[in-house]
Amino acid sequence: MRLAEIPGQEKAKQILRHALQSGKVSHAYLFHGPGGTGRLQTALAFAQALFCTAGGDDACGECLECRKFEHGNQPDLHRIAPDGNSIKLGQIDDLQREMSYRTADPSRRKVYIMEKAESMTPPASNSLLKFLEEPVSPTVAILLATHAGAVLPTIASRTQPVPFLPYSPKEMLEQLAQEGYPAAHVRAAVHLASGLDGCRAVIEQIGFAEIRNVVIQLGKESTSRFTAGMVTVQ
Repeated sequence: MRLAEIPGQEKAKQILRHALQSGKVSHAYLFHGPGGTGRLQTALAFAQALFCTAGGDDACGECLECRKFEHGNQPDLHRIAPDGNSIKLGQIDDLQREMSYRTADPSRRKVYIMEKAESMTPPASNSLLKFLEEPVSPTVAILLATHAGAVLPTIASRTQPVPFLPYSPKEMLEQLAQEGYPAAHVRAAVHLASGLDGCRAVIEQIGFAEIRNVVIQLGKESTSRFTAGMVTVQ
């Protein structure tokens, strides 16, 4: 996915495109915002643009590096996610070893994306802080968190903040319709879930059509028949 294909989030995309176009890419970014706002998809699109050999403010989608990326064959991209409920010190140690390996081209970037950065244990956070203070060049870190204050202030201060705002119902309706979901299901999901990811999960779950019908039925029930409506749900 290219940055141009990310729905909404114009402020975030503007920051990233300016960095790509100007060549002033930070060594670390903090993508912060609630779930369902496209942080991970944007991080992957930005990473692809960083590897793209065509230049410009977005990935071309056609060069060898883009094709490798889209096929999941980009060895210089590393992703870190919680091991259980947290990101642990050992994971940061493994990351630092990966980042320290030399490549044939010393100017080639390495990129790592850390999901749920707020879940780092204190030892992991301290280790990452030291890594950010003395980055292995050229390395780009992309940390994802629910809000800027969710990570250590000393970590946040060493990153370029990139804000992600909640999608409006209108934006979610338009995006999900473009993705081909039935209009009636989309309208119900937007009222039942938060964010695009939540809406997709609701729509795709087994029995969604039945759930939608029950919700409609409950909406039509009068206050005096609320108990009967609950029995119907059960």
